[in-house]
Amino acid sequence: AIGHIALKLLVYSESISGAVRRANAKKTLKKQEQADKAKASKNKKGEEDEEDGIEAQLGVAAEIEAENERRAADISENEILGRGLIKNFSPLLIRVVGNEGGKFSSGTLRQSAALALCKFMCISSSFCEENLPLLFTALMRAPEHDTTLRANIVVALGDIAFRFPNETEPYTPRLYERLRDSSTKVRRHTLMVLTHLILNDMVKVKGQVCEIAMCLCDEDLRIRDMSRLLFHELSKRSNNPIYNLLPDIISQLSHQSLKREDFRNIMSFLLGFIKKEKQNEMLVEKLCQRFSKCDTISQKGDLSYCLAQLKVNEKSIKCLNDNFKLYKDALFDEDVKK
Repeated sequence: AIGHIALKLLVYSESISGAVRRANAKKTLKKQEQADKAKASKNKKGEEDEEDGIEAQLGVAAEIEAENERRAADISENEILGRGLIKNFSPLLIRVVGNEGGKFSSGTLRQSAALALCKFMCISSSFCEENLPLLFTALMRAPEHDTTLRANIVVALGDIAFRFPNETEPYTPRLYERLRDSSTKVRRHTLMVLTHLILNDMVKVKGQVCEIAMCLCDEDLRIRDMSRLLFHELSKRSNNPIYNLLPDIISQLSHQSLKREDFRNIMSFLLGFIKKEKQNEMLVEKLCQRFSKCDTISQKGDLSYCLAQLKVNEKSIKCLNDNFKLYKDALFDEDVKK
């Protein structure tokens, strides 16, 4: 309840700020109309003076609006959590979420405290930045059976990341880790949050995209469908980020303990998004260069499979011929040869 009250205060302060902004905009518009009329009828010196006076008023109005914006930001950043009764609850929530001294073993208590703390963190960027390490530690150390606590924190982190993306950006890899959680519920919530953030450009997809690719073979049907949907949406973008991400995905997946069938199902799906001939040619070149970086014959087999899925033209064949020395030592393997 205390976290909800704090959010209501934020909403109220922002609604007051919005009302003031609209009122000022209405006044400014009226003065601007007067200025336009004055410009249209420049016949007398007095009218020119009046025009100058209106323009000066418009400048003052802009300064007043900027000051109002600053005050509204100061209220959310410093006033709501920095002063008054609500401020006194912050230390208590921090102690409960961190399970200080192992005194707070009640699951319901920790779940409620974590939600309240997350709501506090949605209000102030400084408070958010200060307590993000605590929240991720609580997420990592949450009891195995307490899937509700982990799922609630993951969902709340989505809201926090949307409001304060710069503060949460360094912790993005730790959010991706939840895609390997033992709980289907937590994995599903994590993928849902990441999908929302990625498609709204709040989180960079590069780097940990391999974790999402592995969801294509998750045991849960809804997780598989959601990850397919995410890649479909990414493929619709003009720059087709999947093409740029594929080399890293292939490299990272090759180092995972994936079944060969799972790897090939994932890559068959992703390579299906490569439609342009130029992209096919570039991928052939990039994949050939990665043969020299492979540590095992199975990794070379994975690369060979990916090459086999691409549409080959004259330039691609020339590239394969020019780079023959990079993969010739692996041709003894039947899987690579195929």
